[in-house]
Amino acid sequence: MDLQDYLKALNHLLQINVENISEDDKTRLLQKHIELYHSRKDVLSHNLTIVPFIPGRRSFDEAYYPGLGSSEEVALFTDKTSSEINFLYRIFQNQKPVNSFPDHAVLTATITTLDHQGKASFLVPTWIDREIEPQRKGDEALTGTISETYSRRINENLSEAWTLSVPVNELVENVQKAKPGEDLFGFNSLFFERFKLQLDLHLEDVVVSSDYHYFEVYNETLFGSLYKRIIEKLLPWDLNIQLSTAKLEHAIGIDYHPWFPVLCIGTEKANLYMKAIYGDLVEEKRMLIDPGWLLRVGLYLELLTCLGVIEVAKQEGLDLLDPEEREALGHLPAFKEIRTRLDVKAWKKVWTARKMAVKGVRPNKHMPVSFTNLLRKKNATLLFLHAHHEDLKQAIELAGVNIHNSQETWHRVFRDAERAVLKMDEQAFPELKYLTADLKKFVLWHERGNFFGLKLIPKQFSETFGDQDGLYLSACRNYRSSMNEVAEWAKNHGLMEYTGKECVPSSASILENYLAKNYGRLKYLQNQDGYLEGLDVKDREETEARFPVETIYKTLGRIPIFRALHEDELQHLAHRARPIELGHLERIIVQDREGSSLFILHEGSLEVVGRINGVDQVLAVLQPGAVVGEFSFLTGEKRTAAVRAIDFALVFEVSADNLRPLVEKRPGILEDLTRIMNQRKKANDESVSEKSLMEKITSTILGRTRTNIN
Repeated sequence: MDLQDYLKALNHLLQINVENISEDDKTRLLQKHIELYHSRKDVLSHNLTIVPFIPGRRSFDEAYYPGLGSSEEVALFTDKTSSEINFLYRIFQNQKPVNSFPDHAVLTATITTLDHQGKASFLVPTWIDREIEPQRKGDEALTGTISETYSRRINENLSEAWTLSVPVNELVENVQKAKPGEDLFGFNSLFFERFKLQLDLHLEDVVVSSDYHYFEVYNETLFGSLYKRIIEKLLPWDLNIQLSTAKLEHAIGIDYHPWFPVLCIGTEKANLYMKAIYGDLVEEKRMLIDPGWLLRVGLYLELLTCLGVIEVAKQEGLDLLDPEEREALGHLPAFKEIRTRLDVKAWKKVWTARKMAVKGVRPNKHMPVSFTNLLRKKNATLLFLHAHHEDLKQAIELAGVNIHNSQETWHRVFRDAERAVLKMDEQAFPELKYLTADLKKFVLWHERGNFFGLKLIPKQFSETFGDQDGLYLSACRNYRSSMNEVAEWAKNHGLMEYTGKECVPSSASILENYLAKNYGRLKYLQNQDGYLEGLDVKDREETEARFPVETIYKTLGRIPIFRALHEDELQHLAHRARPIELGHLERIIVQDREGSSLFILHEGSLEVVGRINGVDQVLAVLQPGAVVGEFSFLTGEKRTAAVRAIDFALVFEVSADNLRPLVEKRPGILEDLTRIMNQRKKANDESVSEKSLMEKITSTILGRTRTNIN
């Protein structure tokens, strides 16, 4: 940079408005920095960085696998228990990490609320320049949270990251106290609030480095509350209107309303995936790769669907919103994107499919409605599902792009929908209790044209249902088809990514595997989602056991590129490697995405899927001992193919960042790695200069050019 460019940059910086700092404060800050520059340049060489959120990683990973931790970007406010949101940060001096907190340094944290346009709203009381006591996530080892195997390594300061834990309930209470007249975390704010965390590192009374991180807190206590209004207020209101002129022999509840099954089952589906999100964010279980994305999609979907229905109900004479909520929906900026996306016309069409079949054939004289009411429910469900999934497209746009794990998330949501159908059948379809065992089996399980060999099905029932799938299969297959259509739309719009011909293949279905008697895969799918084998929704007891480091060490020793390491260096790497369990079709690598980790397959099998001329093709099936992603691991280049588990796989992840401390101690490792990788490239007839390869490896591991490492 020449003098002219320097002066331009300096002038630009001087004119920038600094958040929460007056012009006089900015002047004093600049004067102090000038004084330090003349007297203590080493103080200004310190740099603080907050570790970003990385899908698939958790803050507690830093305790078990130093270097593989991640700050969190979403949290749940819940009345069930207290929870925390954790942020990792690192300190460098002259671009090298500092393992002990600098002497006489002070760290302060400031949290600001943001409006729904991302602009600063107000500073959170008790979190304005709050002094933070440096703590490491790895210190939990000393209290027995981590096995003794790891305690020895923790004492050697393997982790370079400190952890800031913010109590969520305390944060929410402080925000609500600061603005008692506002509906924070309520309907007016779409049930969540956005925040900005800023960390400032002070040395000699001067802020020498700062970094910030955005996060969101969602009010779990109000999730599903709009669905609840429709079930508890709209359905009884409409039921009374429909039955006002009917002569009834038996009482009829809202569970006979044609809309009831989709709302009942949909609510349970949401409960199941919210249970997974809760387990992930509050209980620190490994349920989802990116719980925040599913949280946002689910919230926006509830708002779009329920407010669409609420607008139709208002036209029919019932307003489910109070005056304040009605005002918020119509005018608040937070609802702008929701207002423009409401499809009232589509929900008006669904509204017409709500007529009950009270009169008609009954298989049992005590049955309060006609048998064809089941068909009315089925047809209403399909219409509801179509409008609901058109809203889902809009919800994905609002939630943001997910190219890392949208397919795996879609699998989980689909299976939770299947579980909800199987679990809620009697509540959703009370008509079933009036049927004989054979007729009930027929209505629930039969496939199109297949009568299970049953010959005693009344003709009027077989003619009505015989040319279509039973309730279980119809619900699950139509839902899978609809989810695939949404995923394809989202992929074409650059919002989602998936590997294979369709996002959710039938092999990912618990119902289809059950019907095919593929009980082995059914077990894997249930265990993958935290449930016991079989079709019942029974929680599996989970204890995350620490994998033997000795086994990882032996495995790494057989990997060609690690032959450049000495024994103690390989031990260092083994203690940082992270074991990962993969379920059916769960990807560890996504094609065309950058990555700096390699994976060693220890158990199970993987398949390599490459996209050739727009078509995904299986290129190879890998067995234990295989290594994937080694070139991207060292060069940071984009992945050339996707890699996913066939049914189950256990892999060890090693990040390029894990090599950095070793290289800083012994730079010669770079030459050894470059030589080994160059040989492997030549063996594959791929041309790349050794100098170019060296520069890429140096940049990936150290984050700077080779000329700066000595």
